[in-house]
Amino acid sequence: EKLAKIGSLTLLVTGLILGFIHPYLFKEGWYIVSIVLYVGLQPVVAHLIPKATKEQIQLLDSSGGTEELSESYRALSKKVAGLSAIAMAVIVVMVILMSLKPF
Repeated sequence: EKLAKIGSLTLLVTGLILGFIHPYLFKEGWYIVSIVLYVGLQPVVAHLIPKATKEQIQLLDSSGGTEELSESYRALSKKVAGLSAIAMAVIVVMVILMSLKPF
């Protein structure tokens, strides 16, 4: 998780440095939208998903090895799946924006 956070910050910094080297990028819609999507996605992937995953682990540890999963575990599992799907969709949109530069 720590390496992913370092890589994520490095990606943001290099993207912004590229913008400072080529200031016209700050007038390009695809660049601005990509940066906004990226910054908006960070709380989801750096805080919400890991927090819910830790809660799932705690629920599993407290279950005592029973075969049945609790409703709270299932609810957290759905939450993590939904957040992960949103994150993946945003990543796909960002890759398309940065590859095709449509506007």
